Amino acid sequence: GDGTSSSPERDRDTSGRDGKDRDSTKFPPAGGQLKDGESVEIPGTAYKVSKRGTVLMCSCPAWRFQSKPIQERTCKHILSLRGVDTEKERIGASNATSATTRSDRKSTSGKANTEDPGVMLAHTWDPSVDVSGWLVSEKLDGVRAVWTGEKFVSRNGNTFATPAWFSAGLPSSHRLDGELYQGRGRFQETVELVKRLDPDTAAWKDVSFQIFDLATDSERGKPFRERLEKVKELLNPSSSSSSFRSSSSSSGGGVPGKHIKILEQKPLPQHDAADDDEETGDGEGAGRGGKAVVLVDLLDEVVEGGGEGLMVRRPEANYVKGRSSDLLKVKKFLDDDAKVVGHQPGKGRHEGRMGALLCVDRGGKRFKVGTGFSDAQRERPPPVGSVIQFRFFERTRGGMPRFPVFDRLRRDLDVSEFP
Repeated sequence: GDGTSSSPERDRDTSGRDGKDRDSTKFPPAGGQLKDGESVEIPGTAYKVSKRGTVLMCSCPAWRFQSKPIQERTCKHILSLRGVDTEKERIGASNATSATTRSDRKSTSGKANTEDPGVMLAHTWDPSVDVSGWLVSEKLDGVRAVWTGEKFVSRNGNTFATPAWFSAGLPSSHRLDGELYQGRGRFQETVELVKRLDPDTAAWKDVSFQIFDLATDSERGKPFRERLEKVKELLNPSSSSSSFRSSSSSSGGGVPGKHIKILEQKPLPQHDAADDDEETGDGEGAGRGGKAVVLVDLLDEVVEGGGEGLMVRRPEANYVKGRSSDLLKVKKFLDDDAKVVGHQPGKGRHEGRMGALLCVDRGGKRFKVGTGFSDAQRERPPPVGSVIQFRFFERTRGGMPRFPVFDRLRRDLDVSEFP
């Protein structure tokens, strides 16, 4: 997406594959030591310490949001369970000592140890906006990620646990904004992968980091086209290697692997009044400039191939935190039909008239359609038993339409098509 925010599921204890612990024991465990597969709740807290193989995990934010490999992490809860001296032997004195410092910082600030990358977010494109001359790319169906120079973080600043080889060769003094991507239609699969605390090295070999911007503080005030050229310089093996992380991986010392890619940006044709669509009827091109038709044609091509949509960027745009009118997402509305099975009363401004239609589609999915109506249609809504056409963005994994909007009555359809 335009960035996929981090899921609440990432904040849960994922110590077990099914989200459940294989064996729970009372505090304190015998000898202060957990066996493989055991877990224990820390008294007076909502957190749990678990052991998986040789790795000790804690569900607290101080443990989850560390950038260190999981086998080197600790926290005050693990220290209270095992003792400082025992932890020093396991992970080293400096790591054990810093655990209490991290916990103190968190308790003082009241926030988890996250790092806000200040990402730029998109508005939705309105066909009335002329984007001729802008740069267009595919809107990837992946997870938004920023390389901070040390680690990958989500748009909300939560750390992604990636294999060491995945980041080998990336610049240590620049922030790269992009997407962790496995391919069209694999969003849920990617989410499940990146939220794991213990990275699955084999599965990560199918992931690419698609870079589409440079978010370094010193570069944010420069035009997008210049930032894009800077990214190309940073990832070019012939450029200066002073800002690159040293690497002994097979991808070459200081050079990123083939899974690190720059997302292709294509310029849209410049606006020419002579090319404007002069069609005035109700056809596909009605009321749109010819260059808008070019964008819609590109959108159709991507969507028909299984893609999610498009992103358009103004070449002269600065990088700003939050939503910007210089970055627009273009997604195609889908449409379907449904039978009206009920009316939900309106509230507030719509009190005394219809608030939403209760509908069922051909597959038996029941949902509400509450937008897209005129005041007159709310006064005299489509009757129960009639068929409507509605527009929506996409279907959820469970088959429910997302953001359904009323379009029109379908008197030409037989109600017997619906359950």
